[in-house]
Amino acid sequence: MFPLHVTGIADVLVTIVIGFWFGFILEQAGFGDCRNLAAQFYLSDMRVLKVMFSAIVTAMLLVFAGSAIGWIDFEQIFVPPTYLAASVAGGLALGIGFIIGGYCPGTSLVSSATLKLDGLAFLAGVAAGIFLFGLTSPYVKEFWTVTGAMGRVTIFEWLGLDAGPIVLAVFLMAVGAFAGAEWAEKRFPWAKPPVPGVANSPVVLRAFVTAGLVLALVAVVIGQPDAERKIALQKARLDAAVQSRRVFIDPAELLDLMYNNQVDRILLDVRSESDYNLFHLKDAIHATIEEIDRFWRPRLTAEQVVVVMSNDERDAIEAWKHLAVSRNINAYILAGGVNRWCDVYFAGNLNVPGPEFGSQGDEHFRYAEAFIKLRQCPTGAVPVGLNIPGTPGTDIDVSRPDQKSVTLRQFTPKIRLLKAVKAPGGGCGG
Repeated sequence: MFPLHVTGIADVLVTIVIGFWFGFILEQAGFGDCRNLAAQFYLSDMRVLKVMFSAIVTAMLLVFAGSAIGWIDFEQIFVPPTYLAASVAGGLALGIGFIIGGYCPGTSLVSSATLKLDGLAFLAGVAAGIFLFGLTSPYVKEFWTVTGAMGRVTIFEWLGLDAGPIVLAVFLMAVGAFAGAEWAEKRFPWAKPPVPGVANSPVVLRAFVTAGLVLALVAVVIGQPDAERKIALQKARLDAAVQSRRVFIDPAELLDLMYNNQVDRILLDVRSESDYNLFHLKDAIHATIEEIDRFWRPRLTAEQVVVVMSNDERDAIEAWKHLAVSRNINAYILAGGVNRWCDVYFAGNLNVPGPEFGSQGDEHFRYAEAFIKLRQCPTGAVPVGLNIPGTPGTDIDVSRPDQKSVTLRQFTPKIRLLKAVKAPGGGCGG
């Protein structure tokens, strides 16, 4: 469901412990008895709503309050991608099955653990349904994976709001739902009286509501950290990466990456629009810092390799920081920027410094005049004073030189894939 970053025996132990306590708590809450579960549809026993909504709201409050004060990076939490059509169809099927059978798949496991016959029968039906779905899913694959595919989306992102107001609204909705559930259980004559205990104490309930309201207000007042706040919180880590030069790659390594069709690469050019229009690397996309924050960072994944570039390095470093605050983005910087790229592949200077040496330029495109002259010359002509290796250069040639040019310059690979790349092909090694 989400990466816990534990391996080997630790992975097994964590899974066993979490699974045991999850099942134990559900069974103790009465979720192993279908009569308790079905009673919610008659408004006589609302324990399902209370337990599940309590868990959801508690997690929400802790996550977003922790994110607001900088203890948690929400972007690192796995949010399942939204497939709207599949969710509607699946929810409808689950609801019908719940009403008819008295269980959901999870609670049927809880019931089966205590050897209840109805739970075992329901679990057998679940297994049969999974088998039938596996047989038929290839015929409706596009419906499940394409129709209504929205990617990672949250309510506050969809509404264009900060998470705080949504957190407060959901919390108040939960309190209202709990109050309504208590009223329903007392209103209908067949309702069971509440079980005496600490959890039903008015003092305890008021304490929990107060604590929840405080956490919700923290999320509202402080708000979710923007890129600048995240950069400030992670300043030591980001500065160390820049100073060590481990995120700077050589022009030759970038050229090699551009010919590697097994890697999903994104090239972001953060120069001015005029410099970008005059010359840019093949497939490079012009982007501003605002576009990186609003569009790119929420959508980039760990499977992709992102390379940021400017004329020199200053602006690229700033843009890289806006990406690197999200630890699941594999971002690098073109060492020396587009100017050094042109030093190598436009002027033919193969001995320029490697990525371990920074560029102290002022973000001025040193080759602007040369490209202006090049565009003004007749096709195939070389402007006076330019040293263009091989065939008379064009901006297209320089934007992605021939693949053989990779071997003209030695480099130490810096790019590391966060996730393994699947080799193309299939069958028996084909």
